[in-house]
Amino acid sequence: MGKYRLARTPWVNHSWHATLYVNGRGLTTGPVPDGPGGVEVAFDLIDQEVVGCATDGRSGRVALGPTTVADFHHPLHGAARVARGHAPAGRTSQRGA
Repeated sequence: MGKYRLARTPWVNHSWHATLYVNGRGLTTGPVPDGPGGVEVAFDLIDQEVVGCATDGRSGRVALGPTTVADFHHPLHGAARVARGHAPAGRTSQRGA
């Protein structure tokens, strides 16, 4: 999640632009510029999923569970693609579009 933000925001000394923030359900990247709008990626520790939400209301979700980092990487970016309005990938689902 941090690398998603790191790759899409302007550089700030010591990578301060890639920090995660605590919210009411877990951790979030906050709004990240991506495409024509922005995407927020959040670890929802209550529902045990990662949620990508776009500024236009689209969202993609990936369930959290035991997996390798490599197996988690593709669905995470797929959820972000769904949120941006692109075709779904992996175990993501589209809501709100």
